[in-house]
Amino acid sequence: MPVLLAPSRLTIGMIRNGFAAAARRFDEWTLEAFNAGTTLR
Repeated sequence: MPVLLAPSRLTIGMIRNGFAAAARRFDEWTLEAFNAGTTLR
């Protein structure tokens, strides 16, 4: 358990980069969906 509570900086960096990449992808997807919805109307 202590390992999970205090992960290494490398692990934290990888997790942060993964979240950032996922957030960017999600933003692009929502923007495309929003544009598609507005053009359909």
